[in-house]
Amino acid sequence: MRPMSILSCIGRVKRTNPDRPAWTSDYVFEGYVGDRSGSMRSMGYAPQSSTRKFIEDKRAKAWLNTGTNSYLTCVTFDDKAEVVFSKDTNKITDNDIYRAITSMKPRGLTRFTDTAYETLSDLINRAKKKKAEFRYETRRLQPSITISVAFMTDGDDNKSIRDPSDLAALIQELDDSDFKGMVMFMAANMNSSTIGKQYGIHPENCIDFSSNSDGIENVLRSASNAMTRVSSGMSSGFSQLERTASQAPSHGIQRVYSTRLVRSNSIISTNNKPNIGYSSDEDISQRSNTSSV
Repeated sequence: MRPMSILSCIGRVKRTNPDRPAWTSDYVFEGYVGDRSGSMRSMGYAPQSSTRKFIEDKRAKAWLNTGTNSYLTCVTFDDKAEVVFSKDTNKITDNDIYRAITSMKPRGLTRFTDTAYETLSDLINRAKKKKAEFRYETRRLQPSITISVAFMTDGDDNKSIRDPSDLAALIQELDDSDFKGMVMFMAANMNSSTIGKQYGIHPENCIDFSSNSDGIENVLRSASNAMTRVSSGMSSGFSQLERTASQAPSHGIQRVYSTRLVRSNSIISTNNKPNIGYSSDEDISQRSNTSSV
């Protein structure tokens, strides 16, 4: 028998799947804070459908990165804040996504500062609690913990009690902690860097977006990608390409995604890409006023 060369079996043991996930932190705590105040009506159904895409993307990435313990908190707000869900990202259900969509229906005033502060504070406390639960053997391994949150709004705060300096102090606490952290500020109809500076948000993590379907979809896609970058130890700031795409001109299209909100048994598509199992033949607007399932 001809002897096997050293490299002849490399194809049997080397992973060659191009879709395999990159290295990420051991524990990832992420948050999405979406503005649903009355002024968001000008964007039609884009905030709702783009929120769905954002959550789908986070769930899909969690399914691929099976070695990471990831958690996602979804909060929407007007003059009141609503925690839609806060759970293991792998366990986000179609019903969770549906509730997030309906929760983004525009109404009320803008309670941004208080909601942002409460959400980030909760994420930091969750990370601290997880770290305190580590046993001695685990602590010796120095597991990495990442906290990232994306704030999305289109107008000035007109309902909060807290001052922007309170949020700035909390962000500084995150920067000074042992956790890897990133706070993003996505703003329409205002200068995100100028307003973000008041909150202590780093300018590279502030981004403007156009108040139309393309703008909000692209900015939330960029936010999801930025979260992935920071949890992978890469540069987290928005690229120039992401900034340009997020300021896309309006094409006058209000129907962004045609989505039938009907349960399906399928969660994995035929090409093995994660899928939430919705059919695409009914506009989301036809179900936006119904109660959650």
